[in-house]
Amino acid sequence: MEIIVGNPKVVVNVFIPFGSKKIAVLLSGGSDSAILLYILAIESVKYNIDLTVFTVPRTDGALDYSRGLVKRISEMIGYELKPPVIVGDASLHHSQQTRSGHKDILKDFPDIDYIYYGSQQVSAELLNIPAMDYPYRPNRMFNLGKSICPFYDLTKEHTIELYYKLEIEDLLKYSHSCCVWEKGRCSKCYNCIERAWAFKKLNKVDPGSL
Repeated sequence: MEIIVGNPKVVVNVFIPFGSKKIAVLLSGGSDSAILLYILAIESVKYNIDLTVFTVPRTDGALDYSRGLVKRISEMIGYELKPPVIVGDASLHHSQQTRSGHKDILKDFPDIDYIYYGSQQVSAELLNIPAMDYPYRPNRMFNLGKSICPFYDLTKEHTIELYYKLEIEDLLKYSHSCCVWEKGRCSKCYNCIERAWAFKKLNKVDPGSL
């Protein structure tokens, strides 16, 4: 699926390589991995590809929100996705949680052809915030032979715009931005600041409150 977003325009290409039989998504409960799961769910049903959702049960409520997103996306596409499989070590710093989940998938699910991540860039406009604990944004992901990161060259306003392009902005209500609170938003962590920044850039009102 190819979608044009942004100003200047960029092409977002979410693809499944030919010959794939099994793919996976690491779902955080946030808006980026949620829109990625939605697109891949549609594509996997279309091409009869097995899709597995994985989640690291972080202290920010990631598992609960991931379950909610899987349920809601299943309703939207008319196909029941399997509940998220727990992987990774949630006790690690956020810079290592995704990596630990990735290692578990490689070790325990070797038959999966590709693992998808919703990771993207930190916008230059949001760099150098005093005393900010920035999230880990890996350099082109790990294990390049199996990792696919369709949003890697984008920033948050691009992935938020995807919701409006696909006319599924209601799904944003089920995603969680904060990496500090299990419910609601602290409005101080990087994830909260980044989401608010993206909606302001797009001149949109965030339909979610989580």
